[in-house]
Amino acid sequence: SSTVLMMAQRTAEAAVSEARANAAQLLSDAEREAASILAAARARADEELQGLDRIRRELAADNAALEAFMAEQRAQIASGLARIHAVLDDPTALRTGTPPVAMDRPATRPAAISAPAPAAPAAVPASTPEPEVFQPVLAASDWQPPAPDAGGGPATAALPSIDDEFLAEDDADADAAMRRFFDADFDDRR
Repeated sequence: SSTVLMMAQRTAEAAVSEARANAAQLLSDAEREAASILAAARARADEELQGLDRIRRELAADNAALEAFMAEQRAQIASGLARIHAVLDDPTALRTGTPPVAMDRPATRPAAISAPAPAAPAAVPASTPEPEVFQPVLAASDWQPPAPDAGGGPATAALPSIDDEFLAEDDADADAAMRRFFDADFDDRR
């Protein structure tokens, strides 16, 4: 029975030793896997941080560009307002040519056009007629300039026309400013 007891003791010691070796192997494998998972998570976090930092730099550059654009637009608007105020303070600044001289004769106005008297309602015909179209009182081709004043006043033909220098000057700055104004995207929700 002492041999059986010794054999049982050796078997128990072997089982404990094997269990310890298995536990040490499992612990080593778990530590290795945890280190691998931690390294992968750190690498992903570093990539995300680098991506976010790149996006932050791009947004900062966009913000700087927008601020520069807004400053330029504010300067242009201020310049336009200054020009408008200058014209409001001195309307003669708008004139590019000599204004026409008024002649000493009474101004004639076209006769007032009165609306036709309403007719009594009639039965609706089988086919509806086209609506009535009013014609202008004086067509542009019928207009004749008045004869020169016999009292020695200036002749009407001497007045500036569209073909003269009155409207012929090219103001590139004003044209560009108007284009920018009408092309601008104003957001009324702000």
